[in-house]
Amino acid sequence: MRFPLLLLLFVFCTFSLAAQMTVTRNGIPEAVIVLPEKATLTELFAAEQLSYWVKEITGCALDIAHTPSRTKNNIHIGRSFAESKYPDDLHFLKDSEGFAVRMDNDGLYLFGARPAGCVFAVYDLLEKNTDIIWPTLAAGMDRIFTPVRDLTIRRANYAEKPVIQERAWGINNGYYYNDPRTEYFCLRLKTNAANAKEAPRKRFGFTDDDYECHNLHRYLPWEKYGSEHPEYYCLIDGKRAKPGYHANLCFTAPGSAEEFAGNFIRERLESGLECGIAGIGVEDSNGTCSCKECLAPIRLPGGRILTKEENEAEFRSAQYYMWLNRAAREIKKKHPRVRIATIAYMFATTPPPVPLEDNIIVVYCPINKNLKQDFHGSTNKIPLETLKAWNRLCSSFAVYEYYGCAADYPRPVSYIIQKDLQLMRTMKIYRIYSEWILKNNAEYISAMEFWIVCRLLWNPDQDIEALREEYLRKTFRAAADEMKKFYDIVRDTWYADGASSYYYDNAVKSTGYYLLKDPETEKACRNALNAAVAKADHPISKRLASKILSIFESYVEKAKKSMIKTAKVTIPLIADLSIASVEGGAWANAVEITDFYNLAVPSKKTGVPVSVRVAHDGENIWFKFHAEGVRFPVEKSSGMFSREHWEIFLQTDRANASIPYYHLAFDSDGEKYNAIAFGIKWTHPWKVAVRKNADSWDAVAMVPMKGLNIRGNSAKLHFLHHSKQNKTNEVWKGNQVHEPGAMTDIFFAKEKE
Repeated sequence: MRFPLLLLLFVFCTFSLAAQMTVTRNGIPEAVIVLPEKATLTELFAAEQLSYWVKEITGCALDIAHTPSRTKNNIHIGRSFAESKYPDDLHFLKDSEGFAVRMDNDGLYLFGARPAGCVFAVYDLLEKNTDIIWPTLAAGMDRIFTPVRDLTIRRANYAEKPVIQERAWGINNGYYYNDPRTEYFCLRLKTNAANAKEAPRKRFGFTDDDYECHNLHRYLPWEKYGSEHPEYYCLIDGKRAKPGYHANLCFTAPGSAEEFAGNFIRERLESGLECGIAGIGVEDSNGTCSCKECLAPIRLPGGRILTKEENEAEFRSAQYYMWLNRAAREIKKKHPRVRIATIAYMFATTPPPVPLEDNIIVVYCPINKNLKQDFHGSTNKIPLETLKAWNRLCSSFAVYEYYGCAADYPRPVSYIIQKDLQLMRTMKIYRIYSEWILKNNAEYISAMEFWIVCRLLWNPDQDIEALREEYLRKTFRAAADEMKKFYDIVRDTWYADGASSYYYDNAVKSTGYYLLKDPETEKACRNALNAAVAKADHPISKRLASKILSIFESYVEKAKKSMIKTAKVTIPLIADLSIASVEGGAWANAVEITDFYNLAVPSKKTGVPVSVRVAHDGENIWFKFHAEGVRFPVEKSSGMFSREHWEIFLQTDRANASIPYYHLAFDSDGEKYNAIAFGIKWTHPWKVAVRKNADSWDAVAMVPMKGLNIRGNSAKLHFLHHSKQNKTNEVWKGNQVHEPGAMTDIFFAKEKE
């Protein structure tokens, strides 16, 4: 294997207080940068970066030479200078992109065992010897420092290396994931890998690896094979489907894996783009094939027979990885050193009951993880067990996270990420990659979180409060205390609430849910931000604080408008036994909900009339559901959530982190599903009765209130109706599902109707 040790030590050596070096005096350079005669591209880049940033800070650039100066101080950049002088450091840094900063009578030495270490050494040296910070990707605000004419290096003589070997980002900033400007920014924060083949920059010392995914359609294109080999594609609803967002491939079709591998070799591996790892990943879809062969039992190694009915998750996973094994064997014949990275995502998330070829690298995607809790949290039992299972199965693997997908609200996720990193470093994980948006206000309002998480990827044992203090002090300076008040409120309200948080959280809904729950919280946020703008004594600090204030005010305005639309609904108390019947007269006094909109386009009604009536009798919550435009019989899909069905989301205690909300569902045959949040097993004695009509269906559900832990006669409620026949997902008020901030407040009346 090409991977070095998975668990790397992180060491700070004692800073030398006596040694120092003058770099510039009165705006005139007193040092020169020295490179080896045969410097690598990355060593040259490190030298250029040091010269550039010294000029930014002091007004004068440093010359770059290949021979030491006799009249100026020398800053040596490159491994070759350290091989005889500092062999112990090189031994310590072996197989990592760590770095050392050393100073002696011959000058300053910046080096790493790998070339990228030189670049990280440059940035670290500047951070420790000036007040510079790279606080955000936002243009015009991406650097804050105090200009000086005298620059002296006082903090030197230390070495450090990262705990996580590969620290990679997929930054969506509105241009492309990891475009060049984005990579410069991430590099300054000591991350060292990108995701797609377009992203790696050799001069940075990045790897040439490519972890591209959702690309099955690319190497087995419908346009080329759809007519001649329709069997290569998923059979869905009786038709072969084009692969992409709604379907994958048929994984049992003879010859498909081999044809795919041939195309992949020709179009990717032999395209001129060098790589040691290349990605093959399932589509962004759970659509799988229902042809006869794909539904047939699978004979596993050892003779065990696995059926779809026995364990559908394991069945579909085995099907995919057996197909991928076939493709991997073909690739290995021609390119034995290339590894194939594949995402454990959607139906491929579950570890398969089959061994994987040794040229396959798994990238586990815990997309349904609640980011309010670490892996050991009560709502994350399934992601944790899956993580452990991959750790048992693989000799090494990677993780694909979603830390920053909802970063347009300043979620204080670093506290959770720290605990997760401390767990993952004990496993056979060599790479952690995460999506993070740096657009749509996230580049301003969540800049501190991104900066801190980059630090934690290097060393997850760092003190988060100290990191927050450093960021706020360097970025906002005189306004640091006021900005701290704002971010402390955001953090404290977020963690004090038991609601879950996922990759799709809505910033406006979150603002209303957390920061507008009482007038004093809103006022305290506004006062802190206004004071920060007034106190900021650096032009960029003031611009950034002002931007965050304007974002806050924008969110507040939109949230208040949304809260008017989602005003509290009173659930009447009805003591009439007829409520147990679809035709019961009691339903005339129940509250009726008819404002259902398209989940994908929240401003648009679907055109398929649906409604829900709700009441309670003091002991049970009663629901009456009605959906039109459905002709029976309907196709019976294997999974509840692909059938004709209704879903209920109910939050009863927002302070209870172990139960963010209850999730109940039932289909048109009366089959039920109940869980806590995303799939956590939970039992409750609720009942449902279904009536099918000619072109519609009705249902009455009774949910006992006992055991729901309803506090103060109030709760939050939401509904979804899915019609496979009409291809619609209808939600109450157009709001997102699985998001407490998008649910509607309800109050259980105490007086009888």
